[in-house]
Amino acid sequence: MALIGDQYNIGFFSFFLKWPQLIGENAWIMIAAFVISYGYKTISQFLMTEQYKVVPLSLLMFQPYARIFVQQVTVILGSMVLAFGAGKIFILVFAPVKISFEVYVNYEAMLNKAVADLKQKSGK
Repeated sequence: MALIGDQYNIGFFSFFLKWPQLIGENAWIMIAAFVISYGYKTISQFLMTEQYKVVPLSLLMFQPYARIFVQQVTVILGSMVLAFGAGKIFILVFAPVKISFEVYVNYEAMLNKAVADLKQKSGK
C-alpha cells in the first residue's frame, strides 16, 4: 500500500477516493462477477422463496463463517508460501482442496442440523 501511495501521491484517506483508478480491467470483471453471482443467489434463493420470513437469525449469522475461515487460512498459508516463492505450487494444492471441500462438505446442511437440534433442545 505504501508503494502505491508513494507512486500516485495519495494518502490514507484519499486512497478510498482513488482506488477505482488503481485497479485494472480484470479486477472490475471479478468484482462484477461477485456482485452478480451473490446478488442472483440472494434474490433467487432467499428473497423470492421468502426464506427471510422463516430462517432463524442464528443460521444467518453463522453462514459466513465457513467462507471467513477459508479466507483467513488461504491468506495466512498463501503468504507463507509466497514468501518462499512457491505461489504456483500453492494454487495447485489449494484449488483441488477447496473444490473437494465444496463438493463433499455440505456446510449448509450442517448449519441446518445444528439449528434444528437447538430448536429441539429448547422445545420450540
